Amino acid sequence: MSDETKCPFSGGALKHTTAGTPTNADWWPNQLNLKVLHQHSPLSNPMGQAFNYAEEFKSLDLAP
Repeated sequence: MSDETKCPFSGGALKHTTAGTPTNADWWPNQLNLKVLHQHSPLSNPMGQAFNYAEEFKSLDLAP
């Protein structure tokens, strides 16, 4: 008897393959490339490097 795994439906060896498996690109071929959103540049900060977000948040009047 062989130690090879057999498929009970095809009678042959069980083959692990991903050929023919749909990918995200198959389902959404016209999707937007969002990698550009992961770029961080000092030019993308509208407040500048000296702006302190924590201090500005503390200065907000959040009383009900």
